[in-house]
Amino acid sequence: MINKKKIYEEKVQSQLDEARAEIDKLKARSKQRKADVKIELNRKIENLEHKRKELEAKAREIKHASGDAWEDLKTGFGDAWDRLKQSIDDARSNF
Repeated sequence: MINKKKIYEEKVQSQLDEARAEIDKLKARSKQRKADVKIELNRKIENLEHKRKELEAKAREIKHASGDAWEDLKTGFGDAWDRLKQSIDDARSNF
């Protein structure tokens, strides 16, 4: 039987992969923009990269948590994911 933690870790990895792909798309868009727009988009991308790295750190905490302690970390990861996803959506809609 696959345990709930393993299933959640796979979900977390999928979300991280999704975030990385969306940020890469924004980077590609940035290369095609004029200088003033490019500066603003690059600033937003840096912010997104920072949030993604924080999310990866939370994912590592979940992976290395013992027993049922990982359950307590799910809320923090979920909240961080929601903030990152919203930031990606905002950046995408602005550019």
